[in-house]
Amino acid sequence: MLNKIINLTVFFTGGAVLVLEVSATRTLSPHFGNTIFTVSSILSVVLGALAIGYLCGGKLADRSPHLSLFFGIIWLGGLTVLLMNITTKLFLDTWFSGLGNMLGPLLASLLLFFMPSLFLGMLSPFAIRLKSEQGQTQKIGSNSGEVFFFSTAGSIVGSLMTGFLFIPNVGVSRIILLTGLSLLIVGFAGLFFFKFNKRYLISIIVLSFILSGATLIFSERPLIAGEIYHAEGTYERIAVADNTPNFEGRRTLFLDKSASSVIFLSDGSPLATLYAKYLELGTLLEEEPENILVLGGGGYAIPRYAKQLFPKAEIDVVEIEPRLFELSKKYFYLNDTSKITNYVQDGRMFLANSQKKYDIIFIDVYSSFISIPSHMTTIEFFALVKEHLSDKGMLLANVIGSLDHSNNRFFTAKIKTFSSIFPNTRIFAISDPQSLEPQNFVFVATKKGENNYIEIAAKQSKSLFCGKS
Repeated sequence: MLNKIINLTVFFTGGAVLVLEVSATRTLSPHFGNTIFTVSSILSVVLGALAIGYLCGGKLADRSPHLSLFFGIIWLGGLTVLLMNITTKLFLDTWFSGLGNMLGPLLASLLLFFMPSLFLGMLSPFAIRLKSEQGQTQKIGSNSGEVFFFSTAGSIVGSLMTGFLFIPNVGVSRIILLTGLSLLIVGFAGLFFFKFNKRYLISIIVLSFILSGATLIFSERPLIAGEIYHAEGTYERIAVADNTPNFEGRRTLFLDKSASSVIFLSDGSPLATLYAKYLELGTLLEEEPENILVLGGGGYAIPRYAKQLFPKAEIDVVEIEPRLFELSKKYFYLNDTSKITNYVQDGRMFLANSQKKYDIIFIDVYSSFISIPSHMTTIEFFALVKEHLSDKGMLLANVIGSLDHSNNRFFTAKIKTFSSIFPNTRIFAISDPQSLEPQNFVFVATKKGENNYIEIAAKQSKSLFCGKS
């Protein structure tokens, strides 16, 4: 019976490790972006903590192979998991916000994920020693195999359930809260049934209740000021906020912490961001566009404005985040969806499987410096876009970048890549062409070089728009 309890406990704690590891990326990405630095930092810290935990757990088990200590470690693991939510809310935006997207996620990972992973890593060698203590000293190989089997099986289940079930339906903060509570309960139950000192158990119960309550309060705190809605999307955290700093009088869609779409609260106008107005360049085409493609729906401000400018056009919108279309109907005045066809799909995959030509293609997937779909910045991608642009059509792309080349070589590389496929290109700085600060740029291009749309756009940009070329 005890052997089965140990196996089930190892299965559960193995699952908890992967629940935390998968959730860790979604914990840090709103602050540092879903970059390779974030993923590498989390994996390195968790693996390092597990390695140290295996070493320490084995030595501790040899010194004191008691069930009460085994379940006490589980309880401590739950305690540190609960502290993660509090630490995230208190320190990520204050202590680590100025450390950049390379050092920031590494130090944040050490603060948040090292101790829980360390305690949970101690359990496998401890379980092997406990099994041996139950008169199975001649089966060390079998005991080790069982422990690693159940731990790995739990990890597989935890990983799949977190990605496919927990994050889309529960949310990261609550996942961490429930994981911590579950570890506390398992640890406490083991201490209780295996006759741990009852006086200490009372202190453990009180501390567990206090920390659980504090964690629940912190887990419900909004990440962004003025939030009226938030949820975990399939790919990013989604939030809708009103009157946030720098967006007074406006409603903003945030994906992680990057502003994706902005409208005016007073009338729902989609022109709260200047780059949207560059869609008016489509009026320079010789014929009114019949087919328009928008890659990246966000809050569907661009499709709404395209519908206003070109009421006869068929508008295809490709947005990979499934929730945003319905969310835009509720919060971003997407009331009339006639002539708008929504595709929940990756933009590059959509183009690869489509034969349709478009008179205007508007690319709006580059939402920030730190959340860039790299597969949509390549020569192959822009060549694919060119294939779907009609001969007399126009391509527009909203890109966030900086003219400070020393700190943003990626933006410079993007310009070169774009221009290599579309030689007839003009780039408009939305705020100030002299500024080295991050800002929006609109890339405008045509398929053929002999038309004069680009030059007309350049001449009219100062009168039509607030931006400059």
